[in-house]
Amino acid sequence: MRIAISTRRITDLVHGEARDALSEDWYRYLYTTWPEIVLLPLLNLPGEVERWASNLEIDAAILSNGNDWGDCAVRDETERKLVEWCRQRSRPVLGVCRGFQALNVLAGGAVETDIRSVCGQSHGGTRHKVSLTSPLFSALAGDDQIEVNSYHDQGVTRRGLAASLVPFALSDGDVVEGFYHPTAAFLAIQWHPERPGPSAGFDTALISAFLTRGAFWTQPELETRCSP
Repeated sequence: MRIAISTRRITDLVHGEARDALSEDWYRYLYTTWPEIVLLPLLNLPGEVERWASNLEIDAAILSNGNDWGDCAVRDETERKLVEWCRQRSRPVLGVCRGFQALNVLAGGAVETDIRSVCGQSHGGTRHKVSLTSPLFSALAGDDQIEVNSYHDQGVTRRGLAASLVPFALSDGDVVEGFYHPTAAFLAIQWHPERPGPSAGFDTALISAFLTRGAFWTQPELETRCSP
């Protein structure tokens, strides 16, 4: 399986160069958990996305972390093009942290720039509880509540979630932590599966189901099998 993954845009202060980068946490996590994956980092070149993805025959995409939405126009547009390419070809897209927020914005939603001021709790460099609001996702976790790592200052509330998206994970203050598209293969989580955290078992089950089945929540036989 060939998976495209977006990269963060950074500036090398020594040489004054713009560089595209990806944390090695992603390589370690994906190659350890799914050795069959071929990971293909995507440079932030919006005009080349369609040709690049088509030539490499991408099977799925991950919108990764880093850069707040709106702070790096070239990355925003690159991810927009990648999501369009995937949707036109029914390829799964997984959003993580920034990628979660990006998918919401691209669907017409909004991002809170200071989530602490909205919910009264910091979500940066901590762990917290998340409630799973769908029986299908609770079945994957073996519980209706999980604990996740948290490394974000921006976030999405139920009010700011795009109308076309369905939340499946919530934390205190009506903060959305996970959502999916009811018909397209778009899934997003606010926490980091590639970093150490207490939700590792659930993350593996969730991402495995998504990469192998796509929009698995639309499959009645799986819903029946997972229902309590």
